[in-house]
Amino acid sequence: MNGLEILDTGPLSLIQDLGRIGHLRSGVGVSGAADRRSLRLGNRLVGNNEGAAGVEVLLGGLSLRAQQPTTIAFTGAPAQAYRDGIPVGHSSVIDLRAGQTVRLDYAPSGLRTYLT
Repeated sequence: MNGLEILDTGPLSLIQDLGRIGHLRSGVGVSGAADRRSLRLGNRLVGNNEGAAGVEVLLGGLSLRAQQPTTIAFTGAPAQAYRDGIPVGHSSVIDLRAGQTVRLDYAPSGLRTYLT
């Protein structure tokens, strides 16, 4: 996600991947994204490897500005997103030009929305 300036994180935004599966014997928990299915979907939508990291946004409130042309997607909890104040679809590809902003409302249901 090169070229994105974070303007507001909301209550909590974390970088997450799919975790560390298969290491419990060594005392390493799986961790990673709470909703792996949504993270995988977002990565597929934007052409990333399914295991690539994304931003896990708790409840919503994320706001950012593109510094260069960028393609993103929001998946997971159905928080409404806005590109320059205009609503955009959830679980869809969002193309941004340099200088455009994206704001994510708080989710009416669910806890975690993923930005890929």
